[in-house]
Order: sequence, then C-alpha cells, then structure tokens
Amino acid sequence: MRHIPGAEAAAEQVREGDPLFVMEDVQNEVNAAALALRTKRCELLGFVPDYLAQELARHDLPARLLTIEVRRVNPAPGPVHHRLLCHFQYPDHGDPVLFAGAEYQPLSSMATAAE
Repeated sequence: MRHIPGAEAAAEQVREGDPLFVMEDVQNEVNAAALALRTKRCELLGFVPDYLAQELARHDLPARLLTIEVRRVNPAPGPVHHRLLCHFQYPDHGDPVLFAGAEYQPLSSMATAAE
C-alpha cells in the first residue's frame, strides 16, 4: 500500500469477505511479473506478494485465475504492510505443482522431522 497514493484510504473501505482483483502491472519497472490488487470499485490497494507473482510467471500461469478474499482488516495505526490479511487461491491443475522448486525446500531435514 505504501507505494500507491490513496491505497490506505481505499483499504479503509474494504470489509472482510470482499473479493480483490488482480491486474498485471505491465509498466512496473522493478518487477516484470508484478501483479497489482484492486477493489471491486477499481481502487488500487497494493501488490500480490512477489514470491507468488514470480511463481505464476515462472510457470506461465494466467494471473486472472487467482482468487483473493479479504480475511481481516487491521485499521491504523497498524503497520501498512499488515493492513489487510488476504486468502489467495489458485485452481489446482495438477501440473506444474506450485512452490515445489528448490527455493521452497527445507534447509535441513531436521526442519521437517517429527519428534
């Protein structure tokens, strides 16, 4: 939100259960895979987390299939980057499996070992 003028004011109008919509940010000079988030009233709120946007781009999956629902709204003076808690869901297409790359594997076998 901190990168988009008016986003904090727009977030104040969002309610739990509201859908958010994804738009490819084709003019983003920092991240070619950037996905912006907007409300149903077309107000920009922020961006899909980079790790998720990169994963969709890596597998050439259409971002329009990503569904997002607001689960919690944390009002000011909470940190801007914690203002909205959202649930992201992408339809299971079986292959490719998302988040299965080397960067998502445990650093150690002890990290997932049951005691």
